[in-house]
Amino acid sequence: MLLVILTGCNQAQTIEKSGGLRVIMSINPQELVHSLSLPNLHDPCFDEALQLASVRQETTNENYIDLFVEEYRKLDRETPLAAFFHTFELRESITPESSDCRVISVLKDEFEKAIANSFNILRSRISRFGITSGNIQLMETPGHILVELPGIKEPRRILNLLQSNSNLEFWETYHYDQISSVLEGVNDYLASVSDVQDPLFSLLQISGAGGPVIGYAHQKEIDRLNEYFNLLPVKQMLPRDLVFKWGAHSVSEETPIYQLYAIKLTRTMEPPLNGEVIVDAMVTQEYGFQVINLTMNSKGANLWARLTLENIGKSIALVMHDRVFSAPIVQEEITEGRVHISGLFTAEEAKDLTILLKSGRMLSDLTIIRQELVPKP
Repeated sequence: MLLVILTGCNQAQTIEKSGGLRVIMSINPQELVHSLSLPNLHDPCFDEALQLASVRQETTNENYIDLFVEEYRKLDRETPLAAFFHTFELRESITPESSDCRVISVLKDEFEKAIANSFNILRSRISRFGITSGNIQLMETPGHILVELPGIKEPRRILNLLQSNSNLEFWETYHYDQISSVLEGVNDYLASVSDVQDPLFSLLQISGAGGPVIGYAHQKEIDRLNEYFNLLPVKQMLPRDLVFKWGAHSVSEETPIYQLYAIKLTRTMEPPLNGEVIVDAMVTQEYGFQVINLTMNSKGANLWARLTLENIGKSIALVMHDRVFSAPIVQEEITEGRVHISGLFTAEEAKDLTILLKSGRMLSDLTIIRQELVPKP
């Protein structure tokens, strides 16, 4: 069992003496293996094997990859594993002709990378938050990480910081006038299959401003609107590269009203630019508002310059946690690799976002499987 202490003292004893937060977190191996497979994969045997392996791992410390392969071979003895994992991302490691042994070896390496990545990022976040007396430890159960933080006064904030994934994404957008007629068609269809007049527009106040904000809705209506947009007939009416995402913050302090943005997907479904290129993040104040200033590496600066050049006069949406934080209109090509995110952040939210962005993106989401507030004696 590997133990890393952020200070020189014995934190296992200190947390019992001073009180604090003890958390056990876990990488989801089923989610990780699925993310490494081909996109839009639909194979019942593959999905069933993932689930069966997850059930078995609840009672054993065996490697999840071995369990998955064993379960899959019970269901399908013919299909080579390379058929599922010769992705663009793994192209240098797995080809369509790769043997099962080769694929298994690569998957195990990717799992170890994800564990090391999560461990290092958690350590970085704890340090950047200003906690100098924490303990983070890899446990015997594969993919499980123990975190002990003595003297914590804001446990909920810390839990959010530990668990969040800084998946900052930059997306091109549609403008309202490009899809206004489609939305009218969606409203007409919904009216034809219900007894409600204007079912879409009665919940969504249309913006009509011409930008990427399609409209506004009360928080209590968001789930219903999401259900509408996820209906198969509605999806078939929308452009294939169009998805809707909600704003991260309410536009009103008195009432929870959120903006709906029209995001334009790429052919690969991956964002043109993501947070992996961020090398620095800091908070400043402008006119009383919190502003997050980002600096990119040279690769990111080149991609950002091309993206801004191709979208002059249009908006680029900055998305994190599947919510839009900002969607500024591009005035000119930006060549120096800098981005400013302004929004209705509190000072605490802005600080935590910079910690997430500076510490990097986790290769796999972490799940909290146990948490304990240790009282001070």
